[in-house]
Amino acid sequence: MHGNRKMQAARELDARLRDLAMRARQAEAELAFALLGMREEGLHRLLGFSRLGDYAEARLDMPAGKARELAELARRLGSLPAVERAFRQGELSWTKARQVARVASAEDEASWIDRAKAMTSRELEAEVARAKGETPTVRLVLTLTEEEAADLEDAIGHLREEMGESMGPGAAIAMLVRRATAPPVDRPGHQVVIHECSTCERASRDVAGGTIPVAAETLAEAKEDAEVLDLRAGGTGRRSTEIPPSVRRAVIARDHGRCVICGARRWLHIHHLVPRSAGGASHDPSALCLLCSVCHKGLTHGRFVRLVGRGGAIEIELRDGTRRPADGRRRPVPLGGGDGLGEAPARPPPIPAFLRAHLRATLEEVGDTSLLDALAERPALAG
Repeated sequence: MHGNRKMQAARELDARLRDLAMRARQAEAELAFALLGMREEGLHRLLGFSRLGDYAEARLDMPAGKARELAELARRLGSLPAVERAFRQGELSWTKARQVARVASAEDEASWIDRAKAMTSRELEAEVARAKGETPTVRLVLTLTEEEAADLEDAIGHLREEMGESMGPGAAIAMLVRRATAPPVDRPGHQVVIHECSTCERASRDVAGGTIPVAAETLAEAKEDAEVLDLRAGGTGRRSTEIPPSVRRAVIARDHGRCVICGARRWLHIHHLVPRSAGGASHDPSALCLLCSVCHKGLTHGRFVRLVGRGGAIEIELRDGTRRPADGRRRPVPLGGGDGLGEAPARPPPIPAFLRAHLRATLEEVGDTSLLDALAERPALAG
């Protein structure tokens, strides 16, 4: 049917994109070794460029730094034949090959290749740093106005006074960011005020210039992780939370403060694995998980995926029934070992030709085109 055709189209496009990505990696490997040859033979000088980086910028539209790193990578791989082969075949990107070349030897290069394939580039960089006894770091460049730089300097100064110790700019900025983006504990991570009438059960929210109605499905979604202030009794009202703070803390700790689908750490929601309308529990951590707002609305409420299982052991189920673990990691897809989306469900059993003809005649008579489409997708069996 239509949904199955779209899923098939998605898988076919995914396969094509992965093939293109592999070919791009292979082309980058060719570039690396060609740049090495250009550098070692000094051929760029014959073309009027004193440095390889100058040649790359002018003739290849490539940053000089990247050209130098590619050439140096190709030189290092001369003593690592297995890494060179993986790089040339497109199994490793140049950034991963560069990290492996920093730490691998001829004796352990195979194990480093396996690790590189199973990790993201950032994970691999940290792993290599630890193996070399270094502290993993990430380099960030900030472009600020004078006023913004002054604000940042003041904030770092206040933080140093508060902590009573000297700390570097990196550590200070990290602490300021952690304070600003800390995951929700005793309340939802961000709040929008929605007014619900207890008599007519209609809901609205305030906006500039008045109010707007809130759809029933939006209200239901908001109630999944809501703080309720009941003003019917007057005074300051009665405050309650849909999910108790102790349960919220347990879910956040178990899911490591990140979305179980994509790994995002901001704009997090508590998601009911079984909808509240179907009896989903709000006091049981195993019935809840963390989702970011994008995955919550775009995937689960959009019904593109379904989360199955219990908290801590959840799987993502696609529309065609395939599943993969929901652990908040974006894993690289192993080359030559499936598409990384889970095993596709078995094809439906074939229909004998004589029965197919009879079914088609009956469906055409009743005019059921949806079942005709489904029948067309079933394999035929001769006889």
